[in-house]
Amino acid sequence: MSDTPTPAEVIPAAATPDAAAARAERKAKREARKARQLAAASDAGPAAAEAVGTGTAKAGAERFKVNGERMVRDSFTMPHEDHRLLHALKQRSVALQRPARKSELLRAALQVLQAQGDEALLAALQALTVVKAGRPAKKKVKGDKAEKGEKAGKGAGKARRAARLAAKAGEAPAA
Repeated sequence: MSDTPTPAEVIPAAATPDAAAARAERKAKREARKARQLAAASDAGPAAAEAVGTGTAKAGAERFKVNGERMVRDSFTMPHEDHRLLHALKQRSVALQRPARKSELLRAALQVLQAQGDEALLAALQALTVVKAGRPAKKKVKGDKAEKGEKAGKGAGKARRAARLAAKAGEAPAA
């Protein structure tokens, strides 16, 4: 006879009453925490309440809900001048005693464009500078590797590791 229990003797951990109670307790704590966050955000104003999501917000276009309304997180590229316009509009909103975030300004602009006719939308689109889609290229910075004469880029770590191993073994490093 073996010491291994038969499948009928094994009770999954998730099926035990203790595990079910622990899951229910964790869920209740999560819901209470979200309710506290929403209550605190609503006291701080609508802008803060909008920032509290019920899901995780990762990079890309991920959906989550705020106050029952589905939200989409997105990113985009714009010219520096347009970004300066956003900053200037944010300052104007502060002067009007209604501070606004970039997302609020973009949403307000969408509402204004939606209310305009097709000619106004076409004129606004034609006035824009064409921007290449995607993220801007990273700037190349000259680092210590170039000054030391080491191989930069892929494989540089392998060359250093081989040199260390050769030095430990008492051999001359391979060229």
